[in-house]
Amino acid sequence: MDGAAQEFATPETFDVGLRDGRLWMRFTVPLAAPVTPNGKRISYAVYDPSYYVSILHGSARDAALPADAPAGCEIALEEPNPSSESLSLAQSLDRMDIAPQSFGALFAERIRLTCN
Repeated sequence: MDGAAQEFATPETFDVGLRDGRLWMRFTVPLAAPVTPNGKRISYAVYDPSYYVSILHGSARDAALPADAPAGCEIALEEPNPSSESLSLAQSLDRMDIAPQSFGALFAERIRLTCN
């Protein structure tokens, strides 16, 4: 939020299954302390820091707001835009190589929350 990491509470729900040969998960991870989102820049990304597991949202609708979210709040899904150098490094990694720490963040989808 506004460039600062937030603390999370314990996940409240978790579902998992297989669909079309892919593992899917649905979970709710609340913030440790509630925030008022109006006027704040809020975003998150879910990724494997090692880069070897691709984690995708089905769509922006899969990042849901609670029913009591303030009016005027919207969620947008932003596709990753890694540099050509990052793409080259990713393509050169062998299964036994270790990616740089948090390399997966460069390839992560990001959800942005905007509230007017």
